[in-house]
Amino acid sequence: MLIFSYVCGPVQVNSLCGTRYYLLFRYEYSYYRAVYFIKKKREVQEHCKVFIALLHTQTGELVTEFRSDGGTKYLLLNQ
Repeated sequence: MLIFSYVCGPVQVNSLCGTRYYLLFRYEYSYYRAVYFIKKKREVQEHCKVFIALLHTQTGELVTEFRSDGGTKYLLLNQ
């Protein structure tokens, strides 16, 4: 299963709930997308784990490849 992920921000104007970033995941097979609005980049890892668990529950497959924008916020996912 191939997953793409991107973090966008900080945006100049906060959202109504105070977030300045958004995190996008895309499941390559079905193009299913999920967007999480986050306040700090350190929240990325937790949302990655939640999204991967959600896909595993729904499809029964494990993530075999994870592609991102190469940012350091993804480095600790395997630990």
